[in-house]
Amino acid sequence: MERTPATATALSVAVVALLCVAVVPAAAHVSGLEADDQRSADGTLHLEWEFADAGSWVVVRADDGGEPGEVLGYRRATDETAFRTGTTVAVDDGAWSEVAGSRELWVVLHSEAGGEGFDPEEDPMETAFGEPAGSRLTVERAAGATTVAAQGFGAQTSTDGTVAVRRAELAEDGYLAVHAVDADSSASAGDEDIGEAVGVVELSAGVHDDITVELDDGYLSGAESETLLAAVVHAGGDEFGADATAPVTAGGAPVSTIFGVEFRTAGAAATATPTPTPAESSLVTTAADAGGSSTATSTATATGTDGDGAGVGAVWAAVAVALATGLAVLRRR
Repeated sequence: MERTPATATALSVAVVALLCVAVVPAAAHVSGLEADDQRSADGTLHLEWEFADAGSWVVVRADDGGEPGEVLGYRRATDETAFRTGTTVAVDDGAWSEVAGSRELWVVLHSEAGGEGFDPEEDPMETAFGEPAGSRLTVERAAGATTVAAQGFGAQTSTDGTVAVRRAELAEDGYLAVHAVDADSSASAGDEDIGEAVGVVELSAGVHDDITVELDDGYLSGAESETLLAAVVHAGGDEFGADATAPVTAGGAPVSTIFGVEFRTAGAAATATPTPTPAESSLVTTAADAGGSSTATSTATATGTDGDGAGVGAVWAAVAVALATGLAVLRRR
């Protein structure tokens, strides 16, 4: 859909007025739900977040020339709250059995148009400013799942030089690295914009929740008050480094997520005091330091707008999502 310059200008003003921040990570990606590149062992796909009413369907579809194609799986949108983080949807067993290597998929929202059960012919796919309300992602079939999630409904706030990664799943022992991102918004950010690691935590194989990552003092001393970061899963040797480790990939794309951070004390690194052992890099926190079991790590000290549910505030957040998404689409066009 073509939009006039006047429309784009009005939309930009509305976004700025509502959000009052330069970085709008979760909202600037897509409207409806967000999912990132990942590895799956059984066809389960992990979503960053979804915003939908209980009458909607979360649907996995094949990629057909850059557009959503054949339906491969679906479920009802959660009926607990409109906004949720950390949800999943599964590819049907029959469809998953035909997946070898990596595959481009879509996870999108469909509206319930009546009748019993999901019918792609009757329950239309939802759109936002002419684009599918969902995400296109690369999924690689692997012996063990590898995923990472850090996005919420807005930038998280850090007051002590740390950031929070909500969930990471590793198929083998490795590292979760937080990287600087050189982009104006997450809508325009790509893998090529992910820069050097500015904080690392060592993790054992398994699922870890609420991971706190201490950022490097040198990075914090020059960090802008609002910025983008990427959480990337790495695998490799006994220490973190370019010669010993490498990002885990899905179809060549790193298993990662880009999220926004607001530093309340811009450039202040005095409160971040990593305490590595003598044998480790000053950038790395060990699994033991982070509470690295296969079930959970240390409790996050960075706070933000993430959460399992949303109340009255979700109404305003939904408006922000729609406006920011429209602006992102206009920028791409």
